[in-house]
Amino acid sequence: MTGFWPLDWATLTISLFNFLLLTWLSVTVFFNASRRDWGVWLMSGGLAIGAIFFVCHTAILADQEALAQLDGLNFWWHAGWIPVILAPISWYVVVLWYAGFWNDQRSPLHRQHKFWLVSQLVLSIVLIVLFVFSNAIPEYDQLIKLNLSGTVIIGNTPALFLLVPAFMILCIFLSMTALLYPAPTKHSISEQARQRSRPWLLGTTIILLVACFLVAAFIAYIAHMVSNNGGLSIQPSGIALFDLTLLLLIATATILLGQAIVSYEVFTGKTLPRRMLIVRWQTAILISIICSVLVSSSLVFNLQSIYSYISLTLFLVISYAFYTWRAFVDREQFTAQLRPFVASERLVNRFITLDATSESYGQDLFNAVCKNVLGTQQAQLTALGALAPLAGPSLVFPVSSYPTPNMRGD
Repeated sequence: MTGFWPLDWATLTISLFNFLLLTWLSVTVFFNASRRDWGVWLMSGGLAIGAIFFVCHTAILADQEALAQLDGLNFWWHAGWIPVILAPISWYVVVLWYAGFWNDQRSPLHRQHKFWLVSQLVLSIVLIVLFVFSNAIPEYDQLIKLNLSGTVIIGNTPALFLLVPAFMILCIFLSMTALLYPAPTKHSISEQARQRSRPWLLGTTIILLVACFLVAAFIAYIAHMVSNNGGLSIQPSGIALFDLTLLLLIATATILLGQAIVSYEVFTGKTLPRRMLIVRWQTAILISIICSVLVSSSLVFNLQSIYSYISLTLFLVISYAFYTWRAFVDREQFTAQLRPFVASERLVNRFITLDATSESYGQDLFNAVCKNVLGTQQAQLTALGALAPLAGPSLVFPVSSYPTPNMRGD
């Protein structure tokens, strides 16, 4: 840490926030998936990889004993590079899966990205092998002092510092092109969900691309300092400001990605998105903010452990009480929403009997489904097939947006 508490507190808070939110998204995608195929596993795993990176990042920021001894600090410094390599290629593969790369091998998307996918997979393996079996990056204390001796160097820069940013930029750029020109889907509902979620995913990808360019610029700056100012070291405040900027970008990208996941459920395979999941997402953001603020404050201000434990325990108890209360309220609301469906013992007869009473009851029931179950703003129920003329006019929600006679089939 720099010793300047506002900067240290902000950096640690946002790092914890990213860890908590990515963990929640990873678990949510996995457990809410209609069927857990390899795409769901990859999406959930990619989010978990991002969370693991922020575990390493938070440990580097918060472990004061490691800062003194450097052994633990170097461990987290090296461990954090594995998710840095795996996260971009995971995002690229997930975006290809989302865009329909494997749905049709004759599609333009498959032809354009087949070579790039293979090359990026091979490059990711090469980078991991280089990292594991060679001294590709310096120790953390060496980097601070701009001492790059003993590492595999290309020019004036460690090999991994030069290859990883280029690899990241290419993965994210290819992901953006796949989002801009996806393959067609087989189902209209899936296409609508994709069209509505694509702006959120494009925003996520653009922000990640900006973050990758910032990483590349920072590495170029380090290489310049090594070649021209070999005796100087990097100021901790400069690293912290750069780190805070990256953390803010990644936090923004995580929120955009989470909005796409919970609003349209494009990665869970659900046909219709659920309003309740959006509420849970908003609650997860709030809890992540409060929890990260509590933990970072206790670490930055060196509070006694007992106070930290008491505050976290109190927060967990209050959160669980709130969750229990909301579950009870949701159950009561759901029971109330079912009343239109069980109000009559002759529900089917009232639908097949063509009179004014049954038509009014059918409209009330349709209104209840649209408002309380689907949570939609507009809907229309129209009969199709040979027996459609026997069903009567279409039902429309809300009634004030009743369609023209041609839309009703009159």
